[in-house]
Amino acid sequence: MRLRLPLSPRLLLASSALLGLVVYACGPEFNLLLSDRRFTLQAPPSSGFRHDAQRLVPKPALKLPVGRDLEKEWEQGLYDLPPLPDRESIDKQTLSASQFKQVQAMRAERNGERAYALGQGLPEAIRLYTAAAVDYREHDFDTALQRFTAISQLPEAEQRSRGIWAYYMLGKLYSLNGDAPQAHAAFARSRERAAQGWPDPLFLAVASYGEEARLLLDQGKLEAALTLYATQASYGDASGRSSLKQLARTLLQQPQDTRLILHNPLVQRLLAAYVLDHAGNRLQWETTFGDKPDLSDLRTQDSPLRQLTLLVQSAGLADFPESGRLAAAAYGGGDYALAQTWAERGKGAWNHWVLAKLALRESNQRRAAQHYAAALRLLTSADSDRTRLQLQGEAALLHLSRDETLKAFQLLYQQADQHWMDAAYLAERVLTVEELKAFVDRKVPQPPSPAYRMVDGQKQPEYNPAMRWPATQPAAQLRDLLARRLVRHGRYTEALPYFHAADNAWFADPQVREHVEAYASALADSRSAWTRAGRAEALYRAARLARDHGMEMMGYEMAPDYFSNGGQYDGPEVTLESNDAFVGNIERRIHWRESAPPELRFHYRHTAARLAEQAADAIPSHTQAYATLLCKAGAWVQRSDPDQSRTYYLRYLQHGALLDGKGGMLLDSENIRFGTHCPEPDFDAAAQAARAEYLQSAGQWAAQNRVSLAGLGLLLMLLTGPALWRRWRTRRPG
Repeated sequence: MRLRLPLSPRLLLASSALLGLVVYACGPEFNLLLSDRRFTLQAPPSSGFRHDAQRLVPKPALKLPVGRDLEKEWEQGLYDLPPLPDRESIDKQTLSASQFKQVQAMRAERNGERAYALGQGLPEAIRLYTAAAVDYREHDFDTALQRFTAISQLPEAEQRSRGIWAYYMLGKLYSLNGDAPQAHAAFARSRERAAQGWPDPLFLAVASYGEEARLLLDQGKLEAALTLYATQASYGDASGRSSLKQLARTLLQQPQDTRLILHNPLVQRLLAAYVLDHAGNRLQWETTFGDKPDLSDLRTQDSPLRQLTLLVQSAGLADFPESGRLAAAAYGGGDYALAQTWAERGKGAWNHWVLAKLALRESNQRRAAQHYAAALRLLTSADSDRTRLQLQGEAALLHLSRDETLKAFQLLYQQADQHWMDAAYLAERVLTVEELKAFVDRKVPQPPSPAYRMVDGQKQPEYNPAMRWPATQPAAQLRDLLARRLVRHGRYTEALPYFHAADNAWFADPQVREHVEAYASALADSRSAWTRAGRAEALYRAARLARDHGMEMMGYEMAPDYFSNGGQYDGPEVTLESNDAFVGNIERRIHWRESAPPELRFHYRHTAARLAEQAADAIPSHTQAYATLLCKAGAWVQRSDPDQSRTYYLRYLQHGALLDGKGGMLLDSENIRFGTHCPEPDFDAAAQAARAEYLQSAGQWAAQNRVSLAGLGLLLMLLTGPALWRRWRTRRPG
């Protein structure tokens, strides 16, 4: 494997869910933006109710502990995390074994007074709380109220361990008794204590917002209850989000009451988020499996979108700031006329986004590009990462189709941590080498190497839950991609500074620079060698380097080598359909110019085989080196190109088959097989054979041309004889 993967089994699952991967036994299948451009551009705009609910109201200044978000963990594929804490597990962690056993005995009682008696010797707050819990379970609410109140009256140091629990339960009991002011005060007190650092392992302080909101709902105070549910959700609490969904559903089913509060921006934001989630999420789920989604229910009069549309109309609201999201919901439901109507009612990012999609449906890329530009400009920090990613990705695809390749790459590189493969495709197959090099020089300095730990003597990068594999470190990956591309273009010295740092544990070859230098040196030696054997030996050195280290030196990030996954499996691959309106002319031209020769898996093995074949060309065909060079060339391409491997074998049979002295071929003997087990070439013997062949050829030529040589010698004597005679006479003494 060339690009290291972390040891954590959760990483691939987490990355799979965020990148839109489907994991199979043979490896993940990636959903690239570029793999189906029409589908990417036609997909409905999305945001995510989890994000929208968390930003309905500003998060309060109170710093309250909040539990793990199971919905978020499920989306990220984190299925093997430990369970959420509960009361019993907390008791086990905070009490001694004997105390825990004592508390369990208390809880087994059916009477609070007897439970309290069994708690002798326990800290008073724990004793009171456990007995009160028994009272509450047995519906003795008055006694439970007294015991919980007693906890709140203990000295602060004594009540800390169960103080927040007690205030929370006091709020619930006061709510049951209809004492709203006391309930509100108790819930508020639980939050104050949590903000002061009192233990809140069950995250009851945040939950108290929901309990208080339910109390307000019972009093008919919808807007106030909505504010508290939204506040609970602002902490990332899943229960708060669930309550908001239920409240939105109720509001749409009670139009008479909702019409009276529809002027409230918070109500508008909630209902728009709910309507968008109802349409968008269901669409995405259905299209994941390739089925054509049934959208008929989204167009009925009792669908959330239609209900809200009628509500806005009946309320006479001329201005509805969330019109863009309703336009997106209508677009997702296939009601393009309603989408157009809602989109034209506003000038926000979502409005322009939907108008861009509608323009693409009319094949008007120029108008779509204008709306995409406006949408990107109008996005705010309140929009979700999912929204920004989707919008930028779509805009990049449109730039690409309009031959604005650098703009497309810049947008995709901004989200390389999510869409690395799309950005890598443009960097490798669409931008020119000079464009990519200029971009890297301006904007992508060498990043620091990540932290690592030693595992079985090897550097293993530390697991980073924020990382979205295969985007392990996009800056280092892009520089490395450029370096390998420069090597493929024969620009070895230029490539060296762009390779990853030797201590970067995300890459498997810390000596890649030395290997490239050795490769370039071997090729240079092959060109300057004075002898045939010297040329062959230099070519073989280069061939071995290409075979053994080719992935790191010159491998393609994507097809055909898949450096991004260490070459472990195929995919993903971007194919250019001849009739795809979203593929530009520049992309088509440069894509094929940057293709691997040949376009086969592990193309560098074919490079190595060609170098070995050139080495064989340089030496006599009857030598062991000739046969073994062809043997190795055949072995290196046997799996990816069996026909080419057979070509090498046939050449070996025709020109270089050696006998083992027993009537059999040397490379088909018991321990040596052509293309499977190949010995190392003997270049010394090849050099001797080349010299002998040269001398033999010279002797044969001389024998065949002895008359001509004799005439030539006589002619030389006639031409030089007189001059030599005169010189001899002039130098003769006397």
